[in-house]
Amino acid sequence: ARLDQTAAMARPAARSGAGRAAAVPATPVRLPQGVAPDERGAIEWLLGLEVAVTVIVDGYNLGFLMLGERTPGPARIRVAPLLRHLQKMARGNLKVIVVYDSNLGSAETPLVPGPVAVRYSDAGATADDEIVRLAAAQDGLVVVVSNDREVRDGSEAMGAIPLWARALTEWSGTR
Repeated sequence: ARLDQTAAMARPAARSGAGRAAAVPATPVRLPQGVAPDERGAIEWLLGLEVAVTVIVDGYNLGFLMLGERTPGPARIRVAPLLRHLQKMARGNLKVIVVYDSNLGSAETPLVPGPVAVRYSDAGATADDEIVRLAAAQDGLVVVVSNDREVRDGSEAMGAIPLWARALTEWSGTR
């Protein structure tokens, strides 16, 4: 329900010409035929793009998948170097934002300084809400990485290309 509210609030701004709608290319970018969003080939495609891309990652979703358990601290520790490596391997400019749930932080609070932006959801909101909101707010090409169907669907409705966290773990050789 909260995800639907967030998506509904973001849609009018996107239609009115504010934010990312003005920067979306006339020809939408899509995964190539034969490349599935849940396979490592999707990440290889992403890394081969020569345009600027914002990648928004569902942090705990990816981290828990990598670990095989739901332990927040170790999950964050595992995710950070993988995303830095992803950024280094890209041909184009890859802006990476990882989002975590939190009851303490603000969405603007960084976890650690560095090339990967780290955000926490506001108290009372979820990382899922924040991911969809961010997907709607970015200019240009946006890719969202999550195994959560609601996150992928909500982000896709905002114009993002949804990829599964599984594709990233397959690409990296984890899990």
